[in-house]
Amino acid sequence: MNLYLLLFATLPIGQMGNVYGAYLHDFVIIFILLLHAKQLIPIIKDSRFLPFLSVVAVFGLSLFVSIAHVSSALYLVRFIAYGLLAWDVYLSHKPAEWFLSGLSVSGLLFSVFGIIQYSVMPDLHDIMVLGWDPHYYRLTSTFFDPNFAGIYIVLTMYLSYFAFKKYPYINTGIFIVLLFLLYLTHSRSSYLAFFMGNIVYIASTKNLKSIVSIFLLGILILAVPKGPLDVTHLFRYESSLARIGNYAHAW
Repeated sequence: MNLYLLLFATLPIGQMGNVYGAYLHDFVIIFILLLHAKQLIPIIKDSRFLPFLSVVAVFGLSLFVSIAHVSSALYLVRFIAYGLLAWDVYLSHKPAEWFLSGLSVSGLLFSVFGIIQYSVMPDLHDIMVLGWDPHYYRLTSTFFDPNFAGIYIVLTMYLSYFAFKKYPYINTGIFIVLLFLLYLTHSRSSYLAFFMGNIVYIASTKNLKSIVSIFLLGILILAVPKGPLDVTHLFRYESSLARIGNYAHAW
């Protein structure tokens, strides 16, 4: 279990732990899988594992067709490793609360790093020479990307809700802080993930309190004054055009 603690500790490091395209948590995951290889081998015969193998086969075929982009194989290796890690968690028979708490604390630490980044380096123009996008006044944390940071924060919001359910006041405080940090990412895909998550939660629990959080984020997005630059506006033109171009290329 100590290896999972190490995994929780390395996740928030993000790009700061990048080693030639791999991350510190990638090495931890591979080590966990190698250590538990014996218990993972039987899952190949499990019918529930077939959908995962099918997806891997499709990805592998796509990679074979585009053999010129063989470097993309690293993404497939990572996808397989993450999928096997999920099975390793399942086979561990450990309390779900333990993993929820570990991931929540990891996400909260990532959020703290986000506050530091936004306070110390809100303008990423200085690291453009290293290949990063010039994000301006957007929370990116250690990912140096507001979209990935936003999704991680959204996941942390829901994980924390279940991990600290016994402590409603702490839970509410965490949720409000993370909601504001989510706003600072100015990531539309993360906003959408948050709204959809709330809709699913409301539909499954009939708990209408989540509407309040949707309303609060909506006020932040629409009412808080924006800077003169396009990057923080909800309907920013250039990135919207680029996103449509990406969808067209993918299609």
